[in-house]
Order: sequence, then C-alpha cells, then structure tokens
Amino acid sequence: MTKLAKSALAADARHFGGCLATVIVALVVLGADYAEQKSLISKAGRDLRTAERLARSGRNDDAAKSFVDAQKALKAASSGLDKKLERFYERAAENLATAHKSLSAQGVALPELGSTTATMGGPNDVGPNGIASAEGGDAGDQVSFTKQIAPVLVGFCGKCHIDGRRGQFSMKTYNDLMRGAGSGAVIEVGSGFESTLVEVIAGNSMPPSGDTLSPQQTALLVKWINQGAKFDGDDPNKSLREIELGDGTPRTPPPVPVPNPAVPKVTMPTGNETVSFALEVAPILMDQCLSCHNAGQVRAGLNVTTFTDLLQGGDSGAVVSPKNAERSLLVQKIRGTAPEGARMPLNKTPLSDDQIATIVTWINEGAAFDGTDASVPIARVNAVARAARATPGQLADMRREAAERNWQLAL
Repeated sequence: MTKLAKSALAADARHFGGCLATVIVALVVLGADYAEQKSLISKAGRDLRTAERLARSGRNDDAAKSFVDAQKALKAASSGLDKKLERFYERAAENLATAHKSLSAQGVALPELGSTTATMGGPNDVGPNGIASAEGGDAGDQVSFTKQIAPVLVGFCGKCHIDGRRGQFSMKTYNDLMRGAGSGAVIEVGSGFESTLVEVIAGNSMPPSGDTLSPQQTALLVKWINQGAKFDGDDPNKSLREIELGDGTPRTPPPVPVPNPAVPKVTMPTGNETVSFALEVAPILMDQCLSCHNAGQVRAGLNVTTFTDLLQGGDSGAVVSPKNAERSLLVQKIRGTAPEGARMPLNKTPLSDDQIATIVTWINEGAAFDGTDASVPIARVNAVARAARATPGQLADMRREAAERNWQLAL
C-alpha cells in the first residue's frame, strides 16, 4: 500500500468522523509498512503502561479503554509483519498477555485476549534506512567479530571510541562495546535494525567525519547482531586494536602514544577585565555551541560543557589562545576565517558583531574564568553568577522564569 493511499485513507477517516481506531482497522486489512508497524507496536506499549497506571489509580474503565487501544494497535501491526520486527513484536505480545492477567486480577473488565500470533510478510532483504541485508539477512555462515566486525569498528570508530571515550562511550574491548554508553546499550542482541549503533550509522550521524560505512559493511554489522552479537576471540577484555590473526600477528599496530597538547591553565581574573566569562561569554556558548559540542555529542572532539572542557579544545587542538584572539580557533570559526571547515555555528545564523567582539575582548584580556568552579557546567556557572549579582526582585523574576520553563517542559 502506498503512502499516498494511506494518507488518503487517514484523511477519509477524519472527514467522516472516524477516529484512530478506524485507521488502525484499515491497516489490519491493507497492511502497514515497517515504520508504521514499528510505530504501532510502540503505541501498544505506551497504551499498556497507561492502562496499568490508570488501574493503580482506581480508574478501571479508563484502564480498560487503554488496554483495548493497545490490543488494536498490536493487531494492526500483526498483519504482514516485517520479519525485522519479529522479536520486537513478540516482546510486545508477551507484555500484552501479562498485562491482561494483571489488570483482570485488579478487577478491570477486559475483552478476551484472543490470538496475538503475527502473520509474517514476504521475504524482505531491505531493512529500515534502505540497508540491504547481508547475504540473505540472518542466514548463512556466522559472522566473525574478530575477523569481520572488529576491523570495521577500528577503522571507522577507533579514534573516538577505542583510543578515547567520546560521548561517554567506549568500544575499546568487546565487553565495553556490549556495555554501551551512559544512556544505555547500543546493541540490542538479536535485533540489528533496532540497535542504536546501527541507527546512528545508517542515519549518517556517525562517524562525524562523514566517512561512513558502506552498505555492505553496515549490513554485515546488522547480520552479526541478528546472529547474537557473539564474540569469537580469546579474551573479550582485549583491545580491539590488539586482537590477533590466526598466525599471532596483531591486526593493526598499537597506536604510537602522542603527548596531549598542553592545556591552557585556568586563569583567574585580575579585576581589570571588562568582559565576564560567567555573565557574558557563557550565555553565548550555551545558546550557540552547546547543542553540538556537549558531553553526549562531541562534534570535532570539542566539548564546551564546562570551562575546562573548552580549554581542552578538540581534534584540531586548543580553540582558545589567551591574550591572542586572532590565533584562537574559536574566533576564526565564528568569523568564518578558519583555514578548514565551515563557519560556526553550523547551519545557524552567524554570531552578531557584538557577540564576536565580546568573545574577542574576553580572550585578549586573558580568557579569565570568574566562576567558582571551572569543572561544573557553564550553565550552572552562569546561573550562580546571575544570582549572586541579582537584587531580591530580580532573583524572584529569575525563579519565576525558571518555574515557567519547567511547567512548559512538563506540559
């Protein structure tokens, strides 16, 4: 069924007073594609959680309605189910059955559970994002981690995630890779297309250099995960750079240690400065730079979450040269005069002349730090500085603004 036909169907349902259930029933008959099936399965999970929450609050009728919505969504996804979603669907079906027993025991009147068996779609060798399955998907010989996957990871991810721990994520060893990042696992064993590692690669978010994996390499990674993401080496705690070939020779020579460039010392203000980092520079960095250069997304190796992170610089070295704004890469990038790369902030309106002048003056005056702790986020440095200089009325306004932002976030 084409997207145009599905859009027309949804429009007709709205036009004649239909509700979401009308569209779901139609999708049961006509079938849904991968993205719609995945969305429906996710919706079923959300509806089940809502039903359980409502039951705990004693709202049994509303809980029953949410359960029925979950049941309908899962039923819609079950017709011609894409085989890449089979495990995802099975977990959702198990959760539906468990919730049916639990809610019934709490006195919620529910319809019969009925069959949750999915009918699988035909052969599909193309997954989401247009990734072709490797050698027929899950079939064929077992993919070797040490001989096939590790070289790809070393070649494309080694600099940031094997030699370093960018974004709080290390894949130095197999165990590190399977442990994932601070936000959770990046590999969902048995579900290659559902794994975060594959999603960021297929979406061209990684590697940030733009030197992306080929479709065949990505497909091989998917196949390895689908086959269980198994380790076939002798030590899962050995660095991927040191994994040996059958003849005992290292796959790639260990990197030659390169001394880190000296990190500029945090300079305290003399009292003669005309620009405050905490009050004037930090807000510019927060608004214009932090969205791309934070602990979770370290573009070009640069992180400006804290003042010490800023001084550390990025892949091209230090970005701030105290008392010499013209030589500072930060200034060159925001002016668009750097020898390489685009003007910053990327895909945003360039900084105003006043904002650039503020940063230039701050650097030329010594790039001093006038906060209390250079290792805490600059957003906190700014908030503390503003609060310390505020009158009681201004402080009340700041608290009211913060409360309004929190309410908007909650809503």
